[in-house]
Amino acid sequence: MSKTPNYFTEKTIIITGAASGIGRATALIFAREGANVVCADVNEKGADETAAEFNRTGSRALAIKVDVTKRTEVDGMAERAFAAFGRVQFLFNSAGAAIRRAKFLEVDDTLMEKTFALNVNGTLYCMQALLPHMLAGKHGVIVNMASMAHRRGGPGSSIHYGQRRGGIDDARRCPRIRDARHPRAVDLARPGQNAFSGGGCVFPTVARLLTKQQKSMPL
Repeated sequence: MSKTPNYFTEKTIIITGAASGIGRATALIFAREGANVVCADVNEKGADETAAEFNRTGSRALAIKVDVTKRTEVDGMAERAFAAFGRVQFLFNSAGAAIRRAKFLEVDDTLMEKTFALNVNGTLYCMQALLPHMLAGKHGVIVNMASMAHRRGGPGSSIHYGQRRGGIDDARRCPRIRDARHPRAVDLARPGQNAFSGGGCVFPTVARLLTKQQKSMPL
């Protein structure tokens, strides 16, 4: 957690994949810290339930149904967040999945395309929707969910997922080159398999990255 008391209070974070797993667990703790949380997910019911839980405790949360593989929906998500809270200081791209388990010789074109669309295109679209506003306002940090799968491989049933998650590394490096005046605006969280059991153990990493990187893009 941030060493600065009330660091996240009244600041706004968009979290994709907030209906379940790591996204929901992270959203829960940011809401507890007083942040405005935009709970974005293709699972509309799950996003609504997550936001409703936060609002009952006095936090300000907004649920948005969004398919991150569709650029128009991602752009709409960003606009709704701006309309609700004015500014968005943080983005956590947590949405992603292996779609389905498949051994190497079982991976077909459809599975590769769907996995790429969700894990790489979805991250890219969200970054492109938020980064211009962050740069214009000279504030903001983006943390993308990567995975150790692309470095050490999966247990023989997730090669397509590891390859596509590896692409998120490149999605981070490109803004660092292009937007050199804010060289630390984008970073990665790389959970291992144990993180997926509850998701909460990823939060300290995300919070550390957000607070660390924010120093280079002041509020």
